[in-house]
Amino acid sequence: MKNNYRFFSTLLIVISSVTANMPGWKDVPTALKNKHTDLVSEVIAVSSITNCLEQLQQKQSRYVAFVMRPEEVTTGSTIALHRMMRNIDDDPFHDAIWGIVTGPTAQAAQRIAASSEPRFFNNILSTTGVGSDLVTGSVMAFSDANKNDTPEGDISGIFAKAWAKLDPELIVTSSHATQHNLEMPFSKGNLFPGKKQGAFRTSSGDKLKAPKREKVWIAAGNCLIADNTPDDNMVMTALGWGKVNQFVGYIKETWFGEIGWGTWHNFSTLKMPLNESWYVANQNLIRTIPETKPKSRDWMGKMWDLEGTILYGDPAQKLQLLGAAPTAAWQEGAKPLAIIFPTRVAGRKLVS
Repeated sequence: MKNNYRFFSTLLIVISSVTANMPGWKDVPTALKNKHTDLVSEVIAVSSITNCLEQLQQKQSRYVAFVMRPEEVTTGSTIALHRMMRNIDDDPFHDAIWGIVTGPTAQAAQRIAASSEPRFFNNILSTTGVGSDLVTGSVMAFSDANKNDTPEGDISGIFAKAWAKLDPELIVTSSHATQHNLEMPFSKGNLFPGKKQGAFRTSSGDKLKAPKREKVWIAAGNCLIADNTPDDNMVMTALGWGKVNQFVGYIKETWFGEIGWGTWHNFSTLKMPLNESWYVANQNLIRTIPETKPKSRDWMGKMWDLEGTILYGDPAQKLQLLGAAPTAAWQEGAKPLAIIFPTRVAGRKLVS
């Protein structure tokens, strides 16, 4: 293990040399640096954003933000980043809290880079069960646990009305999805991406009202919703028109769901910031792989989830629900308590 015990509150901003010379996109790293005056920030331009392991090993940063144009964000590049971020040192874990800063336009990416919103979560709109005690405002949730709890017919129009009324700071979704649609629970209607960076549309014929508030979206149980494809897609509509500043979701089909629901648990129950919630969910999954029976259902599920999700947005931005987390315990269910220290711990060693 490397003996580089630098101060750990550092942000490394990685951008390809091509993107760094493009109007608009070259301003995104500057916006990140200007926002994070509490961190030691550095920008590096690399020839290949998915092949810069040597530079990452030299910097040993706590946070790594990959600034990428949408055409650079593919399933292959996302998986490559997962693998690279686990190989900065010789343990199997993610070696920094990281994410992709992107958007359908340079202006959208600049907004994400510069913004600290939402500072408060007042309202939630959800297509899965969400407790009303998470916020002091309003929660509109469609249950995906009991068909009788949802109205009959196409309920996408109800979703559109709730979006307009609440202008929610937090969106939580489950149910079937692809890059090109989000089903309402029990297939009772759909939400579609905007055409040419326009508004979300519903199968009931509505266009969603342009949001005023900036948002966070946790797609805990949706297949493919975070996968960026060349055509109009859900995640770029969210990051652009939808004013979503952090988005966690799957880039592939999901049937196991440990990272998605683990992220939601860390965020909603343990009150971790979303960047740390996703990071810790990945670490916990990696930790349990060696003790899981090879080729078992759980083992195959963990391997499927290992590189199946992504955090879009500023990875150093801490956006979290208010309220106290449960009393700390050494064991949180079957998982060890996750503690992220403010600095690197000198003299550490892997004991098992």
